[in-house]
Amino acid sequence: CFGNLPGLNNATYINRFLKKNGFRDISILADSQATRQGILKAANDLTEKTNRGDIVVIEFCCHGVLLDSTKGDDTIGYDEGLAAWGSCMCTNGSCNGYDKFLSHGDINDIRKKLRKQIGRDGDLLFLFDACHSGGLTKDLDNADSSFSHYAAISACYSSEEDEQYLH
Repeated sequence: CFGNLPGLNNATYINRFLKKNGFRDISILADSQATRQGILKAANDLTEKTNRGDIVVIEFCCHGVLLDSTKGDDTIGYDEGLAAWGSCMCTNGSCNGYDKFLSHGDINDIRKKLRKQIGRDGDLLFLFDACHSGGLTKDLDNADSSFSHYAAISACYSSEEDEQYLH
């Protein structure tokens, strides 16, 4: 199972960069705070205090994983996910703790709520410092076309040969 996930140093660097550039309200979830439920709650809290026209930056520094799509909502054989604290890898077809991973569906839900809250004049940036993170944004282009603009920077795609999700 995943505990004490990597990336805290990267999050600290991003935190410092954002502060130098005028961002005031910055939160970092680390280790046992970074469970799936903790992340989803933090995203909801962020949405509630976000205003129209705000600039929102969300960074994920963690392990990226490919999950069995029979347990998720993907049709290409796997579901990209992020390993939240306490999630466990799938072995021999059994996914113990699948509900503890963040899926691309979770990311899309977060994006939709924030996009609606910040409106057309707001900006939303996702930074994914995780393997297999390129596919996390694949649903974003087809969803909610009136507010579909966003930026997502990911560490790598699920398959380097698969250019299906390049933006």
